[in-house]
Amino acid sequence: MKERAGRKIDAARRALDKTEARLKEQREQYGEESVEFVMPAFNRAKEAIKNAASLYETGDYQKAFEMAKDAARIAAHLKVYAPIAGKRSKVQMTDDNQLRLHILPPYKDDFKPKEKKDD
Repeated sequence: MKERAGRKIDAARRALDKTEARLKEQREQYGEESVEFVMPAFNRAKEAIKNAASLYETGDYQKAFEMAKDAARIAAHLKVYAPIAGKRSKVQMTDDNQLRLHILPPYKDDFKPKEKKDD
């Protein structure tokens, strides 16, 4: 289990690095607003990797493996969610590390009444 946990932590770190590169690319191309909805989930995944590494060092390999597995999954999802998250959508992370793309309701201005034509 020790080797398996170590490999999973390394894989999760690589996944986070790729996701971070994708987010940086998107930030440069579309501005800070394009990634602001994704960053809380990304930072939480980064923190999970740090916790997994500390658990690995203390010898709790099973728990470290599970945390790294969750962090890798989150990183992979964020890499996909980042391009579609925007002003009308938001990436949400639940307490059990599940990701959701929450589509915000349309603005009231989108449904302006049509002007009636005088006959």
